[in-house]
Amino acid sequence: MNADIKSKMSIIGWYQLIGGVAGAMLVLYTMFNISQFSALMMLLFGVMLSFFGYSIFCGKLCLDCKANALRHSYINQLLQLLGFSVLGVAFSYVAGFFCTLGLDLTNEIKLHFNVGISKFDFSINMNEELTYFNFNVIAFAFIYYIDKLSAKMKAEKVNAAIDSIGT
Repeated sequence: MNADIKSKMSIIGWYQLIGGVAGAMLVLYTMFNISQFSALMMLLFGVMLSFFGYSIFCGKLCLDCKANALRHSYINQLLQLLGFSVLGVAFSYVAGFFCTLGLDLTNEIKLHFNVGISKFDFSINMNEELTYFNFNVIAFAFIYYIDKLSAKMKAEKVNAAIDSIGT
């Protein structure tokens, strides 16, 4: 793996690692500031920490230049690409910065723009009247970046295999 690829993997790795740590810290802060816990709340906090932990895991894979790093990073960014709320079910996850373009269809069609850092929203049977969809532009940019980097790594492997035939 050449230095350019390592450098680009490092950028992806640090972004995911820092975003995951920031998200996990927000979850832990929230956990310690709630006066009453229930089993369901503990389960939800565990799920949140798992998502942010996966981002940390992906970042570490990239920083170590592991073979499966980009595959996991691609999946992690796909999970962050879309947020929604439909018929009382809502999901939105971001580990790192987000810049979302949204469409709110609740009462009328409204366009929304949001920016922020690490978040996790999940609900069932809440705000059933709320209907929206968000598209995370930063996650899309990382997906594109990861795809191009993956293609570059495959081309490098093919060139190395061709070069080894002649020796």
